[in-house]
Amino acid sequence: LFYGIGLCLLILALARPRFGDEKVVIRAKGIDIILALDLSGSMAAIDVPKDITDSKTLVRKMQSGELGNRLTVACKELERFVKGRPNDRIGLIGFGPMAYSFVPPTLDHGWLIGQLERLKPGIIGDMTGIAAPLASGIHRLKNSPAPRRVIVLFTDGQNNVENAITPQQTAELGKAENVTIHTVGIGSNNAFVPVTQFGRNSFHPVADGFDEAMLKAIAANSGGQYFHAEDADGLRRVMDDINRL
Repeated sequence: LFYGIGLCLLILALARPRFGDEKVVIRAKGIDIILALDLSGSMAAIDVPKDITDSKTLVRKMQSGELGNRLTVACKELERFVKGRPNDRIGLIGFGPMAYSFVPPTLDHGWLIGQLERLKPGIIGDMTGIAAPLASGIHRLKNSPAPRRVIVLFTDGQNNVENAITPQQTAELGKAENVTIHTVGIGSNNAFVPVTQFGRNSFHPVADGFDEAMLKAIAANSGGQYFHAEDADGLRRVMDDINRL
């Protein structure tokens, strides 16, 4: 009996059974990207596509979720953009009167997307300060070892906050630190803010409010490009263009 058991153990030992422990190393060179997103109250406005010509259709599309406000549309497109760039470190800065860093540049894109889902118009104030998020983003990126460093700024408003540095000076700083800044003006002349009073929906028109000349100058001075997104379809095309860049 013992000789039989010993023989079985010897055969088992000679077979050298083992547990696998495999490690796969994926080497990829990504770039560092900061997404700077306007969170002022005006981002609650809804840009109405030209094919919607009556209020009933507008209300129906709002209630079904087909039509969202500027911030909702922007967050949806930013989520799609982030999911398409798994090898890039991506960060998120929100801004109103001041800039707030929600996510530093990271490969943990699930965390970033979770932060996008929490954002609301006016969450950090109703004014729009363009210089602070750019300066903060440049500070985050200036010592990055990534081969390319990029900031993409999204806003629907004019700069109405005075800082120690102007938006134009931040563009020059970005160029000096080899940080490219792309700018996106969000909004159209066919935009409304929905208001519910006594159970009835009404729509207050709002004007296209961003400073296109300033956004173009910031992008040009830093070696980036300027884009205009009138509505959800327009922002989707813009994000596709930025992704290719």
